[in-house]
Amino acid sequence: MEVKNVLEIYEQKRERVQEFNLTNDLFAGKVFEDVEAGRELCSILMQKPGLRLKSVRTQYVIRNLQSHSV
Repeated sequence: MEVKNVLEIYEQKRERVQEFNLTNDLFAGKVFEDVEAGRELCSILMQKPGLRLKSVRTQYVIRNLQSHSV
């Protein structure tokens, strides 16, 4: 594989990753599935450095391929 192709692939992936943010429901759900990531994010948002989480539950989603998901 050429260096040019590797760099192009890297740039394409980097641009896609930059589109991820916590306003994306699917991405935010994945972030909050991880207890440590959820703790860190909640600590930052609530400005409480020593915050502890007892448990983490993300929202329940029913996927529907023919119409809207619930």
